[in-house]
Amino acid sequence: MISYANILRHAIKASGKTLQEISEECRKRGISISNSYLSRLQNGFKNPPREQINNVLAQVLGVDSEILNAAGAAQKIKKAYPNLKIKHKKRRVIC
Repeated sequence: MISYANILRHAIKASGKTLQEISEECRKRGISISNSYLSRLQNGFKNPPREQINNVLAQVLGVDSEILNAAGAAQKIKKAYPNLKIKHKKRRVIC
C-alpha cells in the first residue's frame, strides 16, 4: 500500500505549487497550515491530518479528497492495529 506521505508528495509535485502557495491557498479556504507542517506531512514525520484538512488540501492540489482520506484512514488503522492481517481471497469470474 502506498503511504499517505507518498500520495501527498506526488500530489504536491503534480500540482506544480510550492509549499508556500499551498499554505496560502489553504488559508484562503479557512484552514491554517504552515509550510513546515506540509513538509512534515509529505515526508511522513506527521500523522495524516483530519478529514477537513484533507478535503481542503485536495481542493488546493486538484486531487480527489477520497484518495487522501482513504490513505490517511488506512495509515491510522495500521498504526492502531499493527498485528491486523487481512487475507485476500482470489476470486474467479465465470462467464
